[in-house]
Amino acid sequence: MALALQAWNSSYYVPDTNFGSQTYAVMKGYTGQLSMPPAAQIPVTRNMVTIINTDSGVRTGFNIDITMPTADQRADVWGSPNVQVPVIINIAGTLSDTHISTMNKLGYGYIRFTPTDIYADDSNADNGIDRSGVYTTLYPYNKDNQHQAILLYSA
Repeated sequence: MALALQAWNSSYYVPDTNFGSQTYAVMKGYTGQLSMPPAAQIPVTRNMVTIINTDSGVRTGFNIDITMPTADQRADVWGSPNVQVPVIINIAGTLSDTHISTMNKLGYGYIRFTPTDIYADDSNADNGIDRSGVYTTLYPYNKDNQHQAILLYSA
């Protein structure tokens, strides 16, 4: 184990053959020096939005990613670490980590989710149409219901 930590901390080269030519990959740790191995498991926090259709009692939800500015960033921008901050909602998650970090430094929170989690409408001629999103769980699709068709069009 000690040799692996020493190799990481000092950087090392791994030989690789690419299209018949010998090359070397540089293994370099940009996270800083290690004094012990990283944890075998890294905890992941999921943020679940739960929605209930009060007419039918059906309950469902979807995951969102939330990145908020640190207390220091909130204090720098808004004058206090204990303030509510504006949040940018990004549907489909097209922003890079650099953009998100910049938004946090400017005092903005960031929320991302996938639109198909809300309304999946995946048409496939082989197996019909998959309408498995949150919306169709709460309000089951009925092609013969004209009111629902209008609601879906205007949503």
